[in-house]
Amino acid sequence: MIEDETILQKLVRQGILPGMEEFIPRYMIEYDNERIRARFEAFHEENPHVYEAIVEKVKQAWLMGFTKWSINAIFEILRWNAAMETGTDEQWKLSNDFRACYARKVMEDFPLWLGFFEIRELRSQNES
Repeated sequence: MIEDETILQKLVRQGILPGMEEFIPRYMIEYDNERIRARFEAFHEENPHVYEAIVEKVKQAWLMGFTKWSINAIFEILRWNAAMETGTDEQWKLSNDFRACYARKVMEDFPLWLGFFEIRELRSQNES
């Protein structure tokens, strides 16, 4: 179950309110058979600006001479910057579950940055 799941989301996930899915972003609805990767793909499709911002922060760090950095730090920087610019955190509802997915995607899409993030095996790969 998603940590910040609302009552409405829980009722939709349990099938008690069929047809209400359209009122909740796809990435926030977690069915029993969904894994982190599937939720990430849905979120990424609906929020390409998040990936673009992550790539920009990696590029910025790389150009400053960093060869390693933390995806956790980048998530918090994005949250902080958005909150300071907008006065709210509504624009950047980033699930920490997606950190490893974003780190892998950046390194897959930009081989020059391979190894920039330390990655481990996804927990969802062990749950099969």
